[in-house]
Amino acid sequence: MSDDTAMMPISATRQEVSAQPQVMARVLAELGPQINELAAAMAARQISQVLASGSGDSWFAAQAVQLAWEQYAGVVFVPLQAYEYAAYGRPGVDAQTAHFVISSSGRPTTTWDTLDRALASAALVIGVTDNPAETNPFVAKPPIALIPHGAKVGWPCQTTTATITTLLALAIAFGEARGHLDGARAAELKATLASLPEQMAAVLAQGQQWAEAVVPSLMGKAFTFVGGGPSWAVAQNGSALLAEGPQDAGMPLTVEEFNHALRIGVLAAGDP
Repeated sequence: MSDDTAMMPISATRQEVSAQPQVMARVLAELGPQINELAAAMAARQISQVLASGSGDSWFAAQAVQLAWEQYAGVVFVPLQAYEYAAYGRPGVDAQTAHFVISSSGRPTTTWDTLDRALASAALVIGVTDNPAETNPFVAKPPIALIPHGAKVGWPCQTTTATITTLLALAIAFGEARGHLDGARAAELKATLASLPEQMAAVLAQGQQWAEAVVPSLMGKAFTFVGGGPSWAVAQNGSALLAEGPQDAGMPLTVEEFNHALRIGVLAAGDP
């Protein structure tokens, strides 16, 4: 298939991947005031539980920040697959619950049903989307919308990292606002977050050469993605991207499940 007619062109993907460091820096600068305001409002409301619903990379983004929210904000943080929440709900949702409903595009999916179910609860609902259109329900319906403006013409990349950046910044700001982090620790974490775009640029530059060198050896191989903690989200995202792009199958596993099930015994020599 020609890249000109592809649903998610590789040329656009390359550009969007390489621009991620600039996007991350922009998100921190542009959304900083709104994030601080929201953190203060959440602290005043005494939020003690946070839910985050999404599908695909939106769900993986929520999983990627779970540990940060629990450590930096000191609250329960539960990533939910959007359809699962829409279908089955969740007990224990009250006025001290915040619920992020994440949809980068805002297009019609079961995440619309998730949003409606969340809005029918007592929770403070926050839409997270890259589509600023007034007709986008994730902008129009919830009382608050965070719009990182990640671009996606190619495969999902900026949309994932922009959402992760937004939620990480909010976790730190909320932790400081509710007194879980002192000023010195919050400042240290903010500085670390602000340094990540430069680190990401270096990784992308190094990774390009590695990728070009290793690709020929990957043809016809079985792919396994293994991760723990936030890296479990990376493993799932890698598996999804492998299906969305080259349309290969990749199995995502947590570290313990990879070991517990003796998965190493089913890998052939050279399998990634």
